[in-house]
Formats: sequence, structure tokens, C-alpha cells
Amino acid sequence: MKKLLVGLLSLMFFVNIGTAKNPKDYTFYDDLDPAARKEFAQAWLDAGKAFYDAGKNNKAKASFLFTFYLYPMGSSSEEACGLIKDYFNETFTYDADKYFSYYMSRGKKLTDTKKKLNNFLMAVEVNPADPDANFETAKSYYELGDTEKAAKYLKTAIENGLDPETLPAEFQALVQ
Repeated sequence: MKKLLVGLLSLMFFVNIGTAKNPKDYTFYDDLDPAARKEFAQAWLDAGKAFYDAGKNNKAKASFLFTFYLYPMGSSSEEACGLIKDYFNETFTYDADKYFSYYMSRGKKLTDTKKKLNNFLMAVEVNPADPDANFETAKSYYELGDTEKAAKYLKTAIENGLDPETLPAEFQALVQ
């Protein structure tokens, strides 16, 4: 129980929980990188279990949904989907193509570089070999001044099919 409270307090501290009224409001997640999403998804799963055990079924279901939408490709999400099916007779399934497309299009629409990066990192989580996702991640890291990480993702993009001849000069210099 103590671990659950610490997790929830951390969640409330790092993320404005007031904006998290709708689990499908993906804008709530833009500030979180994949590692934070994975950690918070586990906290939501634990909260959902505690709510369910306490007879708070609506809060349990909402917590399971936050788990799913926060980090849909993780084991905590898989467990949350199973619990939603068992407890509420509703089915939620992870569709990698859908989430990959969402993260890529969302990242390309955002103007805040850190938020863009978080979405591109999520796309890379879904499909680590996608050259476009790796290139967009590299560009975001470059914009943030982290040329080491930019070079890493740029090399991965090239290894997976990105033509290095099409790169702007500043990116060609990163891979040499």
C-alpha cells in the first residue's frame, strides 16, 4: 500500500493530475518520456487494483484505462486490458500500427521540441527499426542540443533505410 501511495503522489507531483480527467486525452501524456509513461502506467495499474479491491469500480476502470493509454505496449497495459475484460466485460487491444501512426503524426504537429521528442520516442518504442521515427527522434535531440543522442538515432535511421545523401549537412556531419 505504501508503494502505491508513493507512486500516486509521484504521479500527482510530476504531472498535473487535474488535466487527466479523460484517459483518451493524449495531450496529457506529451510531457512524459517512455520510461516515465511505463512507470506511471504501473502506478495506475496498482491504483486500479486497489480501487477494485475497495469496491470503487468506476475509479478502478478509469485507472485501468489510464494504464492502457499511457503506455499501451507494456505488460502493465496488457494486464489492465485483461482486468477490464474480466471485471467489466469490455475489450481493449493494443494496435501497434494505430499507436505508431498516432505518435508520429502527433509529434510532427507539436511545436514544443521536448513534447515532440517524447512522441517520437514512443513511436520508436512501438517500431524501433522505423527510419522515419528514428530520424525525427534524431532531429528533436539535435534541436535540444544533444548531438550524441541525435547521432545514435540518426545512425539507426540510416541502418534501417534512410538515405544519408538526403540529409542536411549538419546531420551528415553527425554520422561521420
